[in-house]
Amino acid sequence: MISGGCLEAELMKKAAWFTRNGAVVKRYSTETDDDGGMPFGLGCGGTVDLLLEPSRTPEFDALINALERSLHGHAAQIITWLPTVQLPMRRAVLSASGQIIFRSGNLSADEMMSAVKQTSQGTFVDLLRPPPRLVVIGAGEDARPLVSIASLLGWRITVVDGRANLAQKIRFPEAQEVLWIRAGDIRELTTTDADAFVLMTHSYEQDLAWLSALLSCKPRYVGLLGAKNRSRQIINTVSEQIGRPMDECYKRVSFPVGLNLGAEGPQEIALEIVAEIQARSKSAFHPIS
Repeated sequence: MISGGCLEAELMKKAAWFTRNGAVVKRYSTETDDDGGMPFGLGCGGTVDLLLEPSRTPEFDALINALERSLHGHAAQIITWLPTVQLPMRRAVLSASGQIIFRSGNLSADEMMSAVKQTSQGTFVDLLRPPPRLVVIGAGEDARPLVSIASLLGWRITVVDGRANLAQKIRFPEAQEVLWIRAGDIRELTTTDADAFVLMTHSYEQDLAWLSALLSCKPRYVGLLGAKNRSRQIINTVSEQIGRPMDECYKRVSFPVGLNLGAEGPQEIALEIVAEIQARSKSAFHPIS
């Protein structure tokens, strides 16, 4: 979506004509006119600057490839030199480590360096981050609404359980992975420190084994489903097992899991969990170096 009104319809009619000679920046005003009309059905009273570019160009293909790779966990930095009267639109794509994946043929080394240092004029820099990854440990019935809600946000989802009858892909069609793994065997999971984990096995022993493994690898979010007293007992035991201070372990585990929105049923609890992870994720992102 570009807007909540009719701007999409306007562009569908005119975009091909606008880009007949290459990429172009168009400005649309959503301010009301003298007779009180609402331009394009929008009432926000501001302006929208849009970069329109044709498909089937190397720059377009580079952007689409970067977007596709981001869905598989690969971050990128997209630098676009906006079109001017003298020069057409140009683009560079850098990996998370700063390696040049693509650059337009008419880009000089000095221009690239200025853009990377964010001192270049007339450029648009976008950090393309992968969708958050949620690992749901426990494939019971209450895990299903959690997976469904997280999938609506475009998250990458892995469901894990040590019970083969529950770890079935047919039960979690929105998940990218459904894995049958013995409790605590973190080596079977490909994890990063940007992943979010929710423990909901409803088994004291399994939650204990998984939490012990997770706190040793430091993911950005760990939520533990269950009553406070039960959760405290698990965290206290894990603290002794891994040799970490108890207060440190308490700080790294969210319990009761999720924001307090007054939930009662599984769907409402799932909403609380997703809301808390979303809130935490915004403060956990770091710029690409």
